[in-house]
Amino acid sequence: MNDNRFGFKPGDLETIVQTLSKFPEIKKAVIFGSRAKGTYQAGSDVDIAVWAINADKIRQLSGILNDETLLPYKFDILNYDKIDTQELKEHINRAGIEIYQNHSNQG
Repeated sequence: MNDNRFGFKPGDLETIVQTLSKFPEIKKAVIFGSRAKGTYQAGSDVDIAVWAINADKIRQLSGILNDETLLPYKFDILNYDKIDTQELKEHINRAGIEIYQNHSNQG
């Protein structure tokens, strides 16, 4: 997948995917919002919805992406299954772009 599609520097998407792969609980991850729609600007956050992960793991994943990877973006990680707003779920389903799928977690 092309890093530049989301406004990332070369190699940044690979770093994000490698970080996601450290969490076997994650079934898949989708970038949504301005990064997926191509309307991002410098400083736009990176919205990622993940499936099948608990709140503690979301905090841990967010901490790694925001603090440990040294990537120059702010990450907003949401548990898709816990989203209450139907409009947001519909936006993710319609405009989101899958960046990760855990093929070993086919339950």
